[in-house]
Amino acid sequence: MPLSAAKPTLEQEIKAAYKKVMDAGANDGADPDKIIADLAKDLATAIHNYTMSAQVITTTTGVIVGTAAPLAPTGAAPVFGSSSGSGNGNLA
Repeated sequence: MPLSAAKPTLEQEIKAAYKKVMDAGANDGADPDKIIADLAKDLATAIHNYTMSAQVITTTTGVIVGTAAPLAPTGAAPVFGSSSGSGNGNLA
């Protein structure tokens, strides 16, 4: 999918991560290091999910020019051609 379509999900996951941190910080005896580690993990997961949802689309074209191996009795012959290709997929 285009990243623009995945953006709302990214925003929801980031908001959820901050809400989780806020709730954890409100507890008596909260461990700041654990809260920061959990936030980092949740943000990294949200960003990873977002980037991995990207759809990659490619198109290529080209011209082929060369010389064929010598052929008896006429010798080398020119070669001309064209190429095209396309593909799509997701990041892995």
